[in-house]
Amino acid sequence: MHLGKKKILITGANGFLGYEIYKFLSNKKKTLGTSRKRRKNFIKLDYPNDKIDENILVDVNTVIHLASLDKEQVIKDIKLSNKINVNFTDDLIKKCIKKKVKNFIYFSSTGIYGRNLKNKVNENIKPLPKDIYSKLKYITEKKIIKKKDIRVVILRISNIVGTPTKISNGFSKLFLPEICISALKRNKIILNYDGKQYRDLLDLRILLKIIQSLIENLDKLKNNEIFNVSSGKSVQICEVTNKVKKIIKKKYNLDIKIIKGFESKEHNYQIDNKKLKRFLNINISNNLENIISKLINFLHIHEKRSS
Repeated sequence: MHLGKKKILITGANGFLGYEIYKFLSNKKKTLGTSRKRRKNFIKLDYPNDKIDENILVDVNTVIHLASLDKEQVIKDIKLSNKINVNFTDDLIKKCIKKKVKNFIYFSSTGIYGRNLKNKVNENIKPLPKDIYSKLKYITEKKIIKKKDIRVVILRISNIVGTPTKISNGFSKLFLPEICISALKRNKIILNYDGKQYRDLLDLRILLKIIQSLIENLDKLKNNEIFNVSSGKSVQICEVTNKVKKIIKKKYNLDIKIIKGFESKEHNYQIDNKKLKRFLNINISNNLENIISKLINFLHIHEKRSS
């Protein structure tokens, strides 16, 4: 499948999702990537230290913007986070408009729903973000959603899980890899809370198909749009950790201890993905046990090679 003549630019292409999307799309289209650090095949763009060179946008049809500091980094330096997570996006989209880039896809987070993350959550539910990372995402959304002379698509992404091409920046900090690594290395999983919190987990492979299909169908959008990108089903953390424990016991005959923390008071919720499924005419179905099993295999092999 060929995605057209013009180029795609992916910011944050050295991060977990950015790299996977870059690798996936570069097999089908001329794809450029930016990275804060100098990396082979990527354009160095360390905003705000580096100014955005408009020449990187020549012949670019679509920008997929993922570059941002993660939750941990945001807490450490709120001032820098505002520059990178908010101002960078605003500067970039202005330059995209100037260079007549047609599409701007922004990776936001379902975390922006915050205190409204309960029951069924569709795109019309008012975001009430609780943490600074999610607040910055929401501020950015409001800055770009009404832009004219460019098509803006905001993707509110849930928790992406799956086996990566490589262990890239930020991957090991994510919930599922972190507990799998802890189980394999230390024979235990330590939870900050009691495991009764809920998470929507979406297969990485499904996300890549969604991005591909979205790029193919962008011209069908008449207005700027927001889509929830989710599995549509939440699972409790304790269910996930028990699956990890069971799979590792079966594969490697290791007994994993699960240590629970404070009591949690989260509501069950369902992040409604019907709008996205209708637009792309796509099926979204996770096999969580299979995802966890493949990830554990990958991490086990990686650990053996690096030891």
